[in-house]
Amino acid sequence: MNPQTYQPVSTRRGKGVAITTTVLAVLCAGINVLAAASGVLVHLFFELLDSVQNWDNLQPDSAQQHSTSWWFVAAAAVLIVAAVALIVGAVQLMLCKTSGQVIVIVGAVVSAVALIATPLAWATHMTLSIAPLVVAGLALLPGVRHWCRGTG
Repeated sequence: MNPQTYQPVSTRRGKGVAITTTVLAVLCAGINVLAAASGVLVHLFFELLDSVQNWDNLQPDSAQQHSTSWWFVAAAAVLIVAAVALIVGAVQLMLCKTSGQVIVIVGAVVSAVALIATPLAWATHMTLSIAPLVVAGLALLPGVRHWCRGTG
């Protein structure tokens, strides 16, 4: 009676890190969408406040409007672009494409910078900007590179 010997099943190197990076990239995209929505809501609040203050003449104070409220819309647009980049990069990363790794890194860095620069609560956005930086760090790991190149 000979005992059977089992051959170890070889899995591709970096699969766990690549999947973790993908999941976190999609979660960061969700954070970006929520932050963009909050930025647009703050912009609408400023518009409403401005129209209530100038109810008599119905002409908004253009200097204040352009200096504060449009910054929220610009930050929201950058956050939406970063969210799309993170999702596209995550899909390409799951398809083992090196371009997905690059897109995730660029999208995460843009996301972190946009979250820091958004003129909302500073402590909240500093805390939220840690997640995209973690995603960028994970995407830079050698395991993700092995996953994308198919080596291992």
